[in-house]
Amino acid sequence: MLSVRARGVALTAVLLLAGSAKAAVTVVYDGSLAGGTQTINQQGWLEYITPGGASHAAAGGVNTLNTTALGQGGAGGYFSHVGFPSANVPVEPINAAWPTLNAAAGFTVRFDVGIASEAHNPDNQRAGFSVIVIGSGLRGVELGFWQDRVFAYEGGVANLFTPAEFVARNTSPITRYDLVALGSSYALFAGGDFSAPILSGALRDYTAFDSVAAGLPFNPYATGDFVFLGDNTGRGQSVSNTSYISLTDAAIPAPGAAGVLVVGVVVMGRRRRRAV
Repeated sequence: MLSVRARGVALTAVLLLAGSAKAAVTVVYDGSLAGGTQTINQQGWLEYITPGGASHAAAGGVNTLNTTALGQGGAGGYFSHVGFPSANVPVEPINAAWPTLNAAAGFTVRFDVGIASEAHNPDNQRAGFSVIVIGSGLRGVELGFWQDRVFAYEGGVANLFTPAEFVARNTSPITRYDLVALGSSYALFAGGDFSAPILSGALRDYTAFDSVAAGLPFNPYATGDFVFLGDNTGRGQSVSNTSYISLTDAAIPAPGAAGVLVVGVVVMGRRRRRAV
């Protein structure tokens, strides 16, 4: 059984430049291109990597990533950066035009995703699909997706990668999510509705992650401007559908709007769910 503990409430008034002409948008994946048959990696911004148990395909404008072949032991997903420092290959973006994700100035990562199926260990500490966004200052957020919940992972050391704030939500349909970072906080909006976030909290420091123990050639959480979408754990599995990904160098872009918007974002104190 799960319990939830509120840990304070903060109200942040955010001044946001929302004019579409004032924000640069980098479209990382548009499933409608090339007859709707291109996978995410075929558009040149993200690299598809799997250690095993994953497959992907595209049809009808939707990229489907399936990590269920080996049960929860499978993994795979899409990386914005790769490198092998031990072999003197620096960690660099897949595309040299990859933008800077500066939380001080504000940025937005949009991803249109639906979780067709998901399973995870009964300890409820992992998710079969995750989105990782690390800003240029090495603070960011990792979001875990179940079919009935979206949650953020805790950072730091003692509680690293334990579930923190969450929202109950049906994630099965492909839905537009806008992950907005500004200053030291993030807010997640759904369905193109920017009136109120469905989830919000503090940006985290995940750099204590032990990439060597995990068998990775570099530490993604210590890589500025890094983005990942997929299954990054041997304790979960999923089938996910993605139709669009983009990066914007402003907080909460509102296409077609003009001027400055003042948005009050209620950052609910971090709520932790624990298995009991």
